[in-house]
Amino acid sequence: MSTPETHPPNRSNRRRTMAVIFTALLLLAVAALAMRQFGGADEDRKGGAGSVETPEGGGVMVPGTSESDPARLVYTMPPLGAIRGIDVQAVAGAWEKRWKVALKKNAETHEQSTIVDYPAGGGRLHLVITTTVDGAEAESVRCILEHGTKKVDRKLLDGVVNDCLAPALEQSERAEVGTWLNAQDYKATTDFQTRKKSMPRFDLTVDVMAGSLRAGVVGRP
Repeated sequence: MSTPETHPPNRSNRRRTMAVIFTALLLLAVAALAMRQFGGADEDRKGGAGSVETPEGGGVMVPGTSESDPARLVYTMPPLGAIRGIDVQAVAGAWEKRWKVALKKNAETHEQSTIVDYPAGGGRLHLVITTTVDGAEAESVRCILEHGTKKVDRKLLDGVVNDCLAPALEQSERAEVGTWLNAQDYKATTDFQTRKKSMPRFDLTVDVMAGSLRAGVVGRP
């Protein structure tokens, strides 16, 4: 009985087998990397850890605030230009004298602000002045009134102008500002509404929400 003859393995077959294995491993690695990148992008879309909520219309929401928080609105504006003729320290000093409080300074948001009880307006009044990055010029002066269910009428709006906006206005601007603010519709609404009037030195704006309003003079972007 003869022994079966054996042959050495075919080298070309071995090379083809190794090539197939190598290609399969490479494809697996590429697929794993793609899945990892897709998963990361999906996590970003869902607002994963470390993400920042960006409300519709731009701006970053302040941590710990909500859509209905009037104070949130102070921080969600785009970068603004300087308003000529407004003395930042004069405005801050007038507020401190009127309300007998020291304004808080926030270097991160380039602002000075305070919140005071405001019985004449039915609640509280936020007074905020923001400056350019170098702090040399004002870019906005805002008065946020939490009036609750109090009727928004001429007397209340004149109070906001006199008790908050006045130090930022020239004498010739006050009547026009008061008249325009009084002409707006302040009926309670669940939707945030913004109205704007362009004036020579700045844009005059009023933001209306149920139970609150924000009147301000702002520089143009």
